[in-house]
Amino acid sequence: MPLIEGVEGDGLRIAGRMATLLDHEIWDIERCGPAGPCRALAEGWLPMPAGWATLVVASGESGLIVEAPQVSEEPGTGRLAAELWLAARGKALVIGGGAPVLGPHAPVQALHQAALGSSLPGSGAPLVLQVRGTRADRQASGELVIGLGQPALDALPLPPGLGDMFQSGGALAWVPGRRLADGSPELAGLAGAGNVQLEFATALAGVPAVALWFPPALRRAYAPHDPCVELGRLEQIGLVSDGCTPIDEIGARAIAVPGAGDGRSVEFAEALVRVERYADNGDLHLLLGVVRSGHALRAGLGQTSGRGFIVLEERAPAPVVVEAPKGRKGRAARRSKVAEETGASGQVGMSEETGDEAPRRRALVWIGPALGGRTRAADEATARTLLWQRTRSMVIGAEEKR
Repeated sequence: MPLIEGVEGDGLRIAGRMATLLDHEIWDIERCGPAGPCRALAEGWLPMPAGWATLVVASGESGLIVEAPQVSEEPGTGRLAAELWLAARGKALVIGGGAPVLGPHAPVQALHQAALGSSLPGSGAPLVLQVRGTRADRQASGELVIGLGQPALDALPLPPGLGDMFQSGGALAWVPGRRLADGSPELAGLAGAGNVQLEFATALAGVPAVALWFPPALRRAYAPHDPCVELGRLEQIGLVSDGCTPIDEIGARAIAVPGAGDGRSVEFAEALVRVERYADNGDLHLLLGVVRSGHALRAGLGQTSGRGFIVLEERAPAPVVVEAPKGRKGRAARRSKVAEETGASGQVGMSEETGDEAPRRRALVWIGPALGGRTRAADEATARTLLWQRTRSMVIGAEEKR
């Protein structure tokens, strides 16, 4: 398939004309998160459940294929699969195409075979991950069930590449627990026996294929959500300066708003709790209280994550006056030493002795559905690797002061 093989010029134009015969379009996407530029094949006018699937192909050399065929019947699996593909820097992503019956004649099967059958020189270890969703009564609320194609009556190793995703910093490190689909009555149907896509990949293409069954408790954070509606509310109190235009969520800094610092002072940890409570219940008074306490806020839409967020920056302390030894004329020389970076006013504080900017703690609080809890990142580089963990917030910088 030309789209998978990354052809250019006449070959790509021919592929585009062929796509129009099926009411499809080929999109050139400048940025697909850490995967860089990518291309997509999608229907030009029909809603996704009405016909074929959407295929996205990255420009890297990964051999990972991620599929979510039943996005309508299993809510949250489409966004979950897309973020897993981005976090793991996959090659091909297939969304939808499983309706009405996920069998050999389902639209997804054609794209599944194309992704597996194309020649990809230099690709990494091939692996197919099919993202699925279960009912609440099939497994523990926070437990992922892994189907290897047949019931795992004994402990079996995971395919190469999948086990690493569960390690610290991996694309699935946020999953609290997992187990293999064994022969028990409640899990036997999740093993993958009879799954056409898994059987085609393993038996005919020789590629390991796994079904990942996520319960509702792990999928609820990926439910459809329009962050622009919430950003519209926050714009009314001066926290949004870019509308719903995507910005770099890690590099974003808070902005000054009227009334900052004229209320009772609270610690950074308490301010973070209040912003998290706002994300859960939508009470704007919580944010106004944080602003009056002297901490700085800003809301926006993340260009990498696609999620709405509020960045909280620690309040800048008052300058510390240091008495220097008396000069030759007997008068004390006074100098101030500022040990913080950007204050609520938006200015950058620097040490007068060294000229170095002193980093301050800040946190990203995600707007919309989340799994709860916090992640911590010592610096911005680490924070970028944690964008796909669907906790409520992420603290960037030093550990919280006790």
